[in-house]
Amino acid sequence: MTGKKKKNFGGDIDVEVIKAFDLQVEERGYIKKRAVEGAAKFWIKLPAEVQTALMAGGFDDSNSLVPLVRQVILDLKESGEL
Repeated sequence: MTGKKKKNFGGDIDVEVIKAFDLQVEERGYIKKRAVEGAAKFWIKLPAEVQTALMAGGFDDSNSLVPLVRQVILDLKESGEL
């Protein structure tokens, strides 16, 4: 792609999720676009079945998601991808 064309996809995300994200980013002093970019890079590394479950709302309880994310991170570290 020539030139950087960016599309704001925030309108496609649940308002409550955006509010929680904005609050956390502000409280922690993060740069919003860097947080989103980091999350996108992590998303790309996730197995397809985890991506599918996340998109389907399969992890509404964040406590069930945390152990999975930890395991994915360990696997990525072991493989040298992280």
